[in-house]
Amino acid sequence: PMRMMTFFHNYEGLFYIGLPLLFFSLVLRSIHRLSGRSLRLAVVLSVAALLVFVLSRFQISSVDYTAEAAEFQKDWMADYEVIRKMTAGKVAAIPASTASSTMHYVFTGTILLFLDQKVRLADFVIVRQRYHDTAVLTPENRRVFLYYRSSYEGAIDRIIKESGEPCIHARYREHAIDVYLSDNRLYYVRSPTSDVQPPPPKSGRKAKFFLHVIPVDVNDLPDRHKLSNFDNLDFYFKDYRIPHSKRAIAVRELPSYDIARIRTGQFTKEDWKNQKNLWEASVSFKKEPDGACPRLSPVVEIGGSSAVR
Repeated sequence: PMRMMTFFHNYEGLFYIGLPLLFFSLVLRSIHRLSGRSLRLAVVLSVAALLVFVLSRFQISSVDYTAEAAEFQKDWMADYEVIRKMTAGKVAAIPASTASSTMHYVFTGTILLFLDQKVRLADFVIVRQRYHDTAVLTPENRRVFLYYRSSYEGAIDRIIKESGEPCIHARYREHAIDVYLSDNRLYYVRSPTSDVQPPPPKSGRKAKFFLHVIPVDVNDLPDRHKLSNFDNLDFYFKDYRIPHSKRAIAVRELPSYDIARIRTGQFTKEDWKNQKNLWEASVSFKKEPDGACPRLSPVVEIGGSSAVR
């Protein structure tokens, strides 16, 4: 069960596998030079290190999501094999949220672009979301999907156009941010504006988006979030940005349970310590999101942001 969920960059792998085996190997390499009390201590420590490694197998096996994680990785591997064959010799753009998983697989003959500004050079895009079945090139895939870049961008543009007015419109510094709702997904569309006030001097602070989802029934929440009464889906824009040659768009999937309200906005670490946000807004639902913008409460202007609606 460990092979499907523990990679070298995971803390589980480093602690349960890497450190005990490293220590065990070092002891074995030097044990022939030890004697007496030092030798006995080395034997005890090496046995302890080996026990940590062996017992970790049972500890990780007891985690509820181990079997689910193994099935998830199996699906990813199968999907990537299909995509690899279809993109051999071509250029494919891939967002950061998907690219982190592709590092464990080799796309032989495929040139992968990880920078959004180079999307226009790509023949294909590889994404985790499925849009418009008529455009997808891998309809049998379960986790990751392949599109022609032009077809994919056209599908995204249609979704935004068909959504009508954004549920939220905010301006912060030199950017305008529109948030659209469609098919249980939130589309954060960021664009530069020329009519806003000049941005303040850059301070090096990185603004993070907060996204809090309040359910109709608190029992639908994961156990770790029941005390706070909402799902915390905070994110950085770059981590959920999807490939598009003309738009800066980040997509967040909403939970499948009935949603009462959503709070979103941006903040920095300094703002969070001072209990302030750069901007914030909330959207209230009468039922589960179905693609139409529900009743909207006004965006609150906080922390020096410019005019908002």
